[in-house]
Amino acid sequence: MTSRFAAALVAVLMLVLAAGPGPVGPTEARAQTETMSDPTIAVIDMRRIRQQSDAVKSIEQQIQKRKSRYQEKLSEKEKALREEDKSLAKQRTLLSEEAFKKKRQELKQKLGAFRRQIKTRRKALDQAYSEAMRKVQKKLIEIVQTVAKERELDVVLNKGAVVLVRPEMEITEVALERLNSQLSSVDVPDLNQ
Repeated sequence: MTSRFAAALVAVLMLVLAAGPGPVGPTEARAQTETMSDPTIAVIDMRRIRQQSDAVKSIEQQIQKRKSRYQEKLSEKEKALREEDKSLAKQRTLLSEEAFKKKRQELKQKLGAFRRQIKTRRKALDQAYSEAMRKVQKKLIEIVQTVAKERELDVVLNKGAVVLVRPEMEITEVALERLNSQLSSVDVPDLNQ
Protein backbone atom coordinates (compact mmCIF):
# COMPACT_ATOMS: atom_id res chain seq x y z
CA MET A 1 0.00 0.00 0.00
CA THR A 2 1.55 3.31 -1.00
CA SER A 3 1.99 6.05 1.53
CA ARG A 4 -0.28 8.43 -0.36
CA PHE A 5 -2.97 5.79 -0.62
CA ALA A 6 -2.70 5.01 3.10
CA ALA A 7 -2.88 8.69 3.96
CA ALA A 8 -5.86 9.22 1.70
CA LEU A 9 -7.57 6.18 3.20
CA VAL A 10 -7.20 7.49 6.75
CA ALA A 11 -8.36 10.97 5.74
CA VAL A 12 -11.40 9.60 3.90
CA LEU A 13 -12.32 7.30 6.77
CA MET A 14 -12.06 10.14 9.24
CA LEU A 15 -14.20 12.37 7.01
CA VAL A 16 -16.80 9.63 6.66
CA LEU A 17 -16.87 9.08 10.41
CA ALA A 18 -17.15 12.79 11.05
CA ALA A 19 -19.91 13.19 8.47
CA GLY A 20 -22.35 10.96 10.33
CA PRO A 21 -25.03 8.69 8.89
CA GLY A 22 -26.70 9.09 5.50
CA PRO A 23 -26.85 11.83 2.90
CA VAL A 24 -27.67 15.34 4.01
CA GLY A 25 -29.96 17.61 2.03
CA PRO A 26 -29.54 21.40 1.71
CA THR A 27 -31.90 22.18 4.59
CA GLU A 28 -30.24 19.68 6.91
CA ALA A 29 -26.78 20.94 5.95
CA ARG A 30 -27.76 24.50 6.77
CA ALA A 31 -29.18 23.37 10.11
CA GLN A 32 -25.96 21.52 10.91
CA THR A 33 -23.78 24.54 10.20
CA GLU A 34 -25.97 26.75 12.31
CA THR A 35 -25.61 24.45 15.32
CA MET A 36 -22.09 23.16 14.67
CA SER A 37 -19.15 24.96 16.19
CA ASP A 38 -15.86 25.29 14.35
CA PRO A 39 -14.62 21.88 13.27
CA THR A 40 -11.83 20.36 15.35
CA ILE A 41 -8.98 19.20 13.15
CA ALA A 42 -5.89 17.13 13.89
CA VAL A 43 -3.05 15.78 11.80
CA ILE A 44 -1.17 12.49 11.85
CA ASP A 45 2.20 11.78 10.25
CA MET A 46 1.60 8.44 8.53
CA ARG A 47 5.14 8.34 7.12
CA ARG A 48 6.65 8.68 10.59
CA ILE A 49 4.36 6.01 11.98
CA ARG A 50 5.41 3.60 9.21
CA GLN A 51 9.06 4.37 9.91
CA GLN A 52 8.87 4.08 13.70
CA SER A 53 6.14 1.51 14.33
CA ASP A 54 7.37 -1.64 16.04
CA ALA A 55 4.87 -3.71 14.07
CA VAL A 56 6.07 -2.36 10.71
CA LYS A 57 9.68 -2.92 11.74
CA SER A 58 8.85 -6.53 12.65
CA ILE A 59 7.15 -7.06 9.29
CA GLU A 60 10.11 -5.64 7.39
CA GLN A 61 12.58 -7.80 9.36
CA GLN A 62 10.58 -10.95 8.67
CA ILE A 63 10.28 -10.15 4.97
CA GLN A 64 14.01 -9.38 4.76
CA LYS A 65 14.91 -12.70 6.43
CA ARG A 66 12.68 -14.57 4.01
CA LYS A 67 14.17 -12.74 1.05
CA SER A 68 17.69 -13.60 2.23
CA ARG A 69 16.85 -17.27 2.76
CA TYR A 70 15.16 -17.47 -0.60
CA GLN A 71 18.02 -15.64 -2.31
CA GLU A 72 20.43 -18.29 -1.00
CA LYS A 73 18.24 -21.03 -2.48
CA LEU A 74 17.99 -19.14 -5.76
CA SER A 75 21.76 -18.72 -5.92
CA GLU A 76 22.25 -22.46 -5.41
CA LYS A 77 19.72 -23.31 -8.10
CA GLU A 78 21.18 -20.72 -10.48
CA LYS A 79 24.64 -22.15 -9.92
CA ALA A 80 23.36 -25.66 -10.67
CA LEU A 81 21.75 -24.44 -13.90
CA ARG A 82 24.99 -22.72 -14.97
CA GLU A 83 26.94 -25.89 -14.26
CA GLU A 84 24.44 -27.88 -16.29
CA ASP A 85 24.82 -25.39 -19.16
CA LYS A 86 28.63 -25.65 -19.03
CA SER A 87 28.43 -29.44 -18.94
CA LEU A 88 26.08 -29.44 -21.92
CA ALA A 89 28.43 -27.15 -23.85
CA LYS A 90 31.30 -29.59 -23.22
CA GLN A 91 29.15 -32.52 -24.39
CA ARG A 92 28.15 -30.80 -27.64
CA THR A 93 30.85 -32.53 -29.66
CA LEU A 94 30.12 -35.89 -28.02
CA LEU A 95 26.34 -35.87 -28.54
CA SER A 96 24.41 -36.23 -31.74
CA GLU A 97 22.75 -33.06 -33.00
CA GLU A 98 19.32 -34.41 -32.02
CA ALA A 99 20.44 -35.43 -28.51
CA PHE A 100 22.09 -32.05 -28.00
CA LYS A 101 18.94 -30.17 -29.09
CA LYS A 102 16.85 -32.31 -26.76
CA LYS A 103 19.14 -31.60 -23.78
CA ARG A 104 19.28 -27.90 -24.72
CA GLN A 105 15.47 -27.79 -24.81
CA GLU A 106 15.27 -29.48 -21.39
CA LEU A 107 17.68 -26.91 -19.99
CA LYS A 108 15.59 -24.07 -21.47
CA GLN A 109 12.49 -25.54 -19.82
CA LYS A 110 14.29 -25.73 -16.48
CA LEU A 111 15.39 -22.11 -16.89
CA GLY A 112 11.81 -21.05 -17.74
CA ALA A 113 10.48 -22.87 -14.67
CA PHE A 114 13.19 -21.22 -12.57
CA ARG A 115 12.14 -17.75 -13.81
CA ARG A 116 8.47 -18.48 -13.14
CA GLN A 117 9.39 -19.66 -9.65
CA ILE A 118 11.22 -16.37 -9.00
CA LYS A 119 8.22 -14.37 -10.21
CA THR A 120 5.80 -16.43 -8.12
CA ARG A 121 7.96 -16.05 -5.02
CA ARG A 122 8.22 -12.28 -5.45
CA LYS A 123 4.48 -12.03 -5.84
CA ALA A 124 3.94 -14.19 -2.74
CA LEU A 125 6.36 -12.03 -0.71
CA ASP A 126 4.61 -8.86 -1.86
CA GLN A 127 1.24 -10.36 -1.00
CA ALA A 128 2.44 -11.46 2.46
CA TYR A 129 3.85 -7.96 3.09
CA SER A 130 0.60 -6.31 2.00
CA GLU A 131 -1.50 -8.63 4.14
CA ALA A 132 0.63 -7.91 7.21
CA MET A 133 0.57 -4.15 6.54
CA ARG A 134 -3.24 -4.25 6.26
CA LYS A 135 -3.33 -5.56 9.84
CA VAL A 136 -1.23 -2.60 10.98
CA GLN A 137 -3.38 -0.18 8.99
CA LYS A 138 -6.58 -1.62 10.48
CA LYS A 139 -5.26 -1.29 14.03
CA LEU A 140 -4.01 2.24 13.34
CA ILE A 141 -7.42 3.30 12.03
CA GLU A 142 -9.06 1.90 15.18
CA ILE A 143 -6.58 3.89 17.29
CA VAL A 144 -7.13 7.10 15.31
CA GLN A 145 -10.89 6.67 15.67
CA THR A 146 -10.50 6.27 19.44
CA VAL A 147 -8.26 9.33 19.72
CA ALA A 148 -10.65 11.32 17.55
CA LYS A 149 -13.55 10.35 19.80
CA GLU A 150 -11.62 11.13 22.99
CA ARG A 151 -10.54 14.54 21.72
CA GLU A 152 -13.81 15.24 19.94
CA LEU A 153 -12.07 15.63 16.60
CA ASP A 154 -14.10 16.19 13.45
CA VAL A 155 -11.31 15.63 10.94
CA VAL A 156 -7.92 13.92 10.98
CA LEU A 157 -5.63 14.68 8.05
CA ASN A 158 -2.33 13.20 6.97
CA LYS A 159 0.48 15.61 7.82
CA GLY A 160 1.87 15.14 4.31
CA ALA A 161 -1.25 16.84 2.92
CA VAL A 162 -0.92 19.86 5.22
CA VAL A 163 1.43 22.78 4.64
CA LEU A 164 1.38 24.27 8.13
CA VAL A 165 0.07 22.95 11.41
CA ARG A 166 0.37 23.90 15.05
CA PRO A 167 2.16 21.21 17.11
CA GLU A 168 -0.80 20.82 19.49
CA MET A 169 -2.96 19.69 16.54
CA GLU A 170 -0.75 16.68 15.88
CA ILE A 171 -1.77 13.26 17.21
CA THR A 172 1.11 11.27 15.72
CA GLU A 173 2.93 10.63 18.99
CA VAL A 174 -0.11 9.37 20.88
CA ALA A 175 -1.17 7.20 17.93
CA LEU A 176 2.34 5.76 17.59
CA GLU A 177 2.59 5.00 21.31
CA ARG A 178 -0.78 3.25 21.31
CA LEU A 179 0.04 1.33 18.14
CA ASN A 180 3.33 0.12 19.61
CA SER A 181 1.66 -0.92 22.84
CA GLN A 182 -1.32 -2.62 21.20
CA LEU A 183 0.44 -4.15 18.19
CA SER A 184 4.16 -4.56 18.72
CA SER A 185 4.58 -7.18 15.99
CA VAL A 186 2.69 -8.86 13.18
CA ASP A 187 3.39 -12.39 12.00
CA VAL A 188 3.95 -12.43 8.27
CA PRO A 189 2.21 -15.47 6.78
CA ASP A 190 4.51 -18.28 5.67
CA LEU A 191 4.84 -18.72 1.92
CA ASN A 192 4.94 -22.55 1.83
CA GLN A 193 6.59 -22.62 -1.58
